Amino acid sequence: MNVIPKTPLPDGFSWLIEHDLWTLLFRGQEVIRISKVGEGWVGALLAGEPDARHQVAFRSPSQGAGWATQWVRQRRLLFEKYGIPQSTSDDAIFRPLECC
Repeated sequence: MNVIPKTPLPDGFSWLIEHDLWTLLFRGQEVIRISKVGEGWVGALLAGEPDARHQVAFRSPSQGAGWATQWVRQRRLLFEKYGIPQSTSDDAIFRPLECC
């Protein structure tokens, strides 16, 4: 059964769940995508510099959602302090908020 983890997401984060695609959003911007690949699932990190991104394999989308929830809970303060992932074409990178 595919169920979103019971651990709550930090403020500003939410799940968008479609048939074979789970997307973790921060203020409406994609952060992590979990999609069906063959018999498994792959979580793709969309935030950060392109060369620092990575993918993680899972047996189920719920397992991927658990990993994603842990990942954002550990980095919540970075998202709040330095901004939200901004998309330019297919790439999402962190951009600092305008200051002063």
